Amino acid sequence: MVEAKKSPSFIIQKICVYGALAAISLICVLPFWHMIMESLSDPLELTANKGFLWLPITDLEGAWSFDSYKIIFSFGRIWRSYLNTVIYTVSATALGLVISAMAAYVLSRRDLMFKKPLMIFFLITLFFSGGLIPTYIVVHSLGLANTMLALIIPGCCNAFFMILIKNGMDALPYEYYEAARIDGAGHWFVFTKIILPLTGPFMAVTALFGAVGHWNSWVAASLYINSRHPELYPLQLVLRDILVNSNVQGIKGPSGLPIAFYLRGIQAASVVVGSLPLLIIYPFVQKYFEKGIVLGGVKG
Repeated sequence: MVEAKKSPSFIIQKICVYGALAAISLICVLPFWHMIMESLSDPLELTANKGFLWLPITDLEGAWSFDSYKIIFSFGRIWRSYLNTVIYTVSATALGLVISAMAAYVLSRRDLMFKKPLMIFFLITLFFSGGLIPTYIVVHSLGLANTMLALIIPGCCNAFFMILIKNGMDALPYEYYEAARIDGAGHWFVFTKIILPLTGPFMAVTALFGAVGHWNSWVAASLYINSRHPELYPLQLVLRDILVNSNVQGIKGPSGLPIAFYLRGIQAASVVVGSLPLLIIYPFVQKYFEKGIVLGGVKG
């Protein structure tokens, strides 16, 4: 089959689209590239630089410097907060995924009583929240404050994740469910052995959205964990103190110089350290994005 000849207008349109996408991608990548170059630069030489860095600023011997990372990882609170964040992210994401999937399965059943009122009830929570003060009172009244559960249970799931998975289940042929029920399968068997394996892309997208949100979260920790329990701080709260408040108390610098000389490199290294895990995980679930987002979009 002879391929149809593309018109000049079509080629120009493609060039403009790809050029615009390339420019947007570059705008998104350059700030992070600058942070990486700053983190690999000599901290003392870096203080005199004011422009964008395409390459690290080397020392007198022309070598890259890893002093900023050494300083960061010599800070005990970083390691503890890293572990805390992993626990919070994995626990909240897993719990939210289970709750959202179970709720989505129930709401995807055609014979469910009061299905429309229940959907309206869940949809309302997308537009209106309980408010900061009532939520704070509830968390403290339940005795969750200053515990790990305060950062796991309250925000583990939301209606958006449930609707995303539900619409994925709605896209499956209903005959799968009916055939399984005719063969005597119970709801739990249908849910775990038939529905969940077929909704893998939607579960992956939901898990990634939830994990990114929990990994980057620091507001809940600042509300529910007071300063008397720094051992419960997540990574982002510790990094916020370093980046925003320039709080480097307890961090030791090399060469006996004040830690303020290394502050800019420490801040750049903190950004890289906080972002790297998500950048590593993202490529493995990226293939699920198109199918999960397109099929799992909210239907009218």
